[in-house]
Amino acid sequence: PNAGGALEALITWICPSTQVNGDPLTDLDEMQVLRDDVLIYTDTNPTIGGTGIYTDMGITTAGTYTYTVVGVNDAGTGIPVSVTAIIGSTNLDPPTNLNVTSDPNDDFATFTWSAPGGGGAGFTDDFESYTDFSLTFDPWTLVDVDQSATYGFTNVDFENEYSAMAYIIFNPTATTPAMTDMVAHSGDKLAACFAATTPTNDDWMITPQVTINNGDEVSFWAKSYTDDYGLERFKVGVSTTGTAPSDFTIISTAPYEQAPADNWTEFSYDLSSYAGQDVYIGIECVSNDAFVFMVDDVTVGAPSDAVVAYNTNTAVVGNVGREIGVCETKPAVNPVNNTESRDLNGYNVYLDGELQSYTTDLTWSFYGLETGTDYTAGVQAVYDEGTSGIVTFPFTYLGGASLATPTNLNVVSNPADDFATFSWDAPAQVINWIDD
Repeated sequence: PNAGGALEALITWICPSTQVNGDPLTDLDEMQVLRDDVLIYTDTNPTIGGTGIYTDMGITTAGTYTYTVVGVNDAGTGIPVSVTAIIGSTNLDPPTNLNVTSDPNDDFATFTWSAPGGGGAGFTDDFESYTDFSLTFDPWTLVDVDQSATYGFTNVDFENEYSAMAYIIFNPTATTPAMTDMVAHSGDKLAACFAATTPTNDDWMITPQVTINNGDEVSFWAKSYTDDYGLERFKVGVSTTGTAPSDFTIISTAPYEQAPADNWTEFSYDLSSYAGQDVYIGIECVSNDAFVFMVDDVTVGAPSDAVVAYNTNTAVVGNVGREIGVCETKPAVNPVNNTESRDLNGYNVYLDGELQSYTTDLTWSFYGLETGTDYTAGVQAVYDEGTSGIVTFPFTYLGGASLATPTNLNVVSNPADDFATFSWDAPAQVINWIDD
């Protein structure tokens, strides 16, 4: 989409250079551009492996449009590549900086968040709020530099498989059949980058703009689905200017990091040198003919000792092979309502996916929770004519377990002594039974 909500879109692509079987491509007659399955442009003189560009000036109404680019030669039509964009309007931003605190002496948990907008302090995401198998998930910026089709699983199907993509919201419990050898670090979903059929990968997942304080860090959990094709490789970069890959300075260990396959591993990088600045943080997958790079539970901010409910059965190594195929579905889009109005009215508050209330404050108290139980808090920004996506924060409730106090306090002093004696009885023993 063009800046400022203009009713036009700039579409760029890299023409194919290989056939589906990996052999070099020797014939390319046309590159076709479609908007919502309607042909709007044909390049009749494309260059194999070259770049293409087209500006769509024919949009008359703001909305969400799907653009598809496909090559054509004497053998037929190639594998189409699609991307969905919002034209003539702006995404409605969700709240940021979610946190939940509870105290053993209280009977409630306090849920806090910050108003939407760039430059907020801190950022967290567990990817649970997005639609399964989405190829776009605001507020993240995704950049597919390699523009290659991707491998899929042998005998396992999911929406958007084989598509050219940067990252996808992957839910292994929702594939056909459901996968048992891939488990998210928390919840059911994760962000996945699939191997390019034309190596190497060059795929970016970029956070919204975040204000950095001294001592802040970026941390996330990563894993290779399998090491049968080699471990997944990635870099982490910081940008103070924008979200183009060339804007980023790499802060991870050279030449790249590798994600283990036997279990999820946490990676953390200090951001103190950017204190006081608004930055974007990018996770770039640079794997070379591997398979699936998995990312979950991303946090930007001060290191925290907060208790978070993570999955315990994650020590599994993938055993499903990879295959090349043809994408037969359109990209799924994160269900964010986008309108011309950005006037913020308030927030919808959720607990375990159920709407609790509407508030204009930046805090909410949850009552009636069970001590030691895992919950997921959620919040959604409400604008004049639409709502943002729901962002979530998992937590374990630690309240409602007040410690007993001493009893029978007494002080005795004797005129003949130069001291006073303070005595008390020990607290009554309290046993909390938790019935699983």
